[in-house]
Amino acid sequence: MTGPDRRGLILGGLLGGLAGGAAPGLGGRAMAQQPGRLPGPLEEMAHSDNILWNGVTLTPQGRIFVALPNWIGPAAGAGEVGRDGALRPFPGNGWNRWAPGGDPAKALVSVNAVRVNPAGDELWVVDSGAPLGGQRLPGGSKLVVFDIASGEAKAVHSLDQVLDDPRAAPNDIRFHGGHAYVSESGVGSIVMLDLASGRLRRLLVRHPLLVMDPQRTVQIDGRVVRTASGAPFGTNANQLEVSPDGRWFYIQPLNGGMARIETRYLTDPAVEPGQLAEQLRPWVDTPALSGSAIDADGNLYLNAVNDRSIRRVSPEGRMETIFVDPRLRWADAPWLTLDGWLWLPIAQLGWTPMLNGGESRLEWPTRLYRLRVRGA
Repeated sequence: MTGPDRRGLILGGLLGGLAGGAAPGLGGRAMAQQPGRLPGPLEEMAHSDNILWNGVTLTPQGRIFVALPNWIGPAAGAGEVGRDGALRPFPGNGWNRWAPGGDPAKALVSVNAVRVNPAGDELWVVDSGAPLGGQRLPGGSKLVVFDIASGEAKAVHSLDQVLDDPRAAPNDIRFHGGHAYVSESGVGSIVMLDLASGRLRRLLVRHPLLVMDPQRTVQIDGRVVRTASGAPFGTNANQLEVSPDGRWFYIQPLNGGMARIETRYLTDPAVEPGQLAEQLRPWVDTPALSGSAIDADGNLYLNAVNDRSIRRVSPEGRMETIFVDPRLRWADAPWLTLDGWLWLPIAQLGWTPMLNGGESRLEWPTRLYRLRVRGA
């Protein structure tokens, strides 16, 4: 693509570029139990004056990809932050230019997540296929697999065959072994993809532990976040992780309360639905979360919405607050690098017009931070 596209996604430097540091006078607070200098401080890696991002993922070589949701209008769906600091659509062709009337099977309609695969050579994009304020379009819900080197779409896994409810909304994705795990937050379920065969299965539909409890409210500065209808905001099955050894699968509604199940029950098609449902059990009483990551030792890092904090949960289920900062305005789907940097895209979902009675409470620019949470 040459020149800026019609939605202004080439930002001419992102002003902050990839160097930047924490803003003076706004330093975060590392909790007392942390040894030495960890975690913190927040380091600004990029910022945007007009585009929201709600997910970030990095290649082993340091290429930075972000998810670009359509929360405030048409969006390219996926982008790359270059070494010059500019945000450009990825792959930079028709995939980034969906418009009403276009083929939703051949463009990114409404992206919820981007994720580099374990080999580091593919970018997986989770597309809910639902335009802002609308229902999923036929062919729109899909997993698109891009070759990172060429930008070519290597595969498109349509989710229509397993998502038969118009309210279903694919949300996020993780990999382990020969499977991809997708959270479905509209109804509350898990979608499994066999990477070898391409076979899809949908599991644990409307399981009580995957459905949000409206009494567990999402709050911003003490105010309950509400939808346009006035109902408390939240989503069903949302954050998900797989333990490094592949034994445990963790999942929770956005509003809180994390459950887990051994992956052997999910990956075995012979397990009966009733037995599967019994194996998903409560694990940690987590708060409302906007994102999660897991390290090589099995520690979970959780972005807590209500108090703008980072929580850490040990493999044994012990939860502690390790960092608090007012700049974490809905820090969404993060990425944890092998050398201990937690990348945090500030999504500001709770400040968008759709959750504020049509009024924008967004603060610009919105930023992409990183935070050291582990030693190298």
